[in-house]
Amino acid sequence: MIEIELYKWAGKWGPFKINSECDECTVAYGQLQGLAKKYSDSVSFKALPWLNNWFQVLLKGGYHPPITFVNGKLFHQHSKKNPLPDVVKIEEMLKNKFSAY
Repeated sequence: MIEIELYKWAGKWGPFKINSECDECTVAYGQLQGLAKKYSDSVSFKALPWLNNWFQVLLKGGYHPPITFVNGKLFHQHSKKNPLPDVVKIEEMLKNKFSAY
C-alpha cells in the first residue's frame, strides 16, 4: 500500500484562517484523487488543510502548498518551475512496487 498525503492551501490555526483558493492545489487534488481511484487497492489518499498542520509539515520539510508526501516522505512541493506533483512518477512507483506480485 502506498500512502499519499496532499496538504492544500486551506485551514485555520488560532486566529488565522485561509479564505482564498489555490488553483494548483485544486489541480493536484484532482490528479492524485484520480490516481487513487485508478489504483484503489494499492493507494491510500488523503487531502489535508495545510494551515491546520503547518508545524508537522514544516518538520517534514514542506513549506509551500500544494505539498505531497508519499509514504511519509516529501515527494513534491509547489515551485514556479514545477507547480504540480509528478503523477506519472508516482504511477511508475506503483507499477514497480506491485509488478512482482
